[in-house]
Amino acid sequence: MGSLSLTIPTDVFDRLDSYIKMAEGEVLGFGLVTQSGPTSFILDEVFLVEQEAGFAHVDVPDEAMHRMVTDLVEAGRGSELERLYLWWHSHGRLDPFLSKTDLDTIERLGTVGDYIISVVGNKMGGY
Repeated sequence: MGSLSLTIPTDVFDRLDSYIKMAEGEVLGFGLVTQSGPTSFILDEVFLVEQEAGFAHVDVPDEAMHRMVTDLVEAGRGSELERLYLWWHSHGRLDPFLSKTDLDTIERLGTVGDYIISVVGNKMGGY
């Protein structure tokens, strides 16, 4: 696909950054994305799911993923599931990078749709 661009509007970035900075350790969530061009995307919304997190890991129970989908459907937003293509997470106070664990997660998540976009941040504002 080549080089991609992701636009994050200020209000969405502020929410994402707040989630990361307020977490005690690592944190993760998902986002709704709109494709605005062949290789251009806009992050429209980010949200959290129930998770078990520490200072060097974060896990999402399967039930939490099912609940996220159910909540969207029950809120009348089921059609938006087709835009659930962004996975974001933090590395706490470490440099933001894609670790081997991250790459494995991306591989697993990528089987759900056509693609997955991953954003990694840290408490110091690095992305």
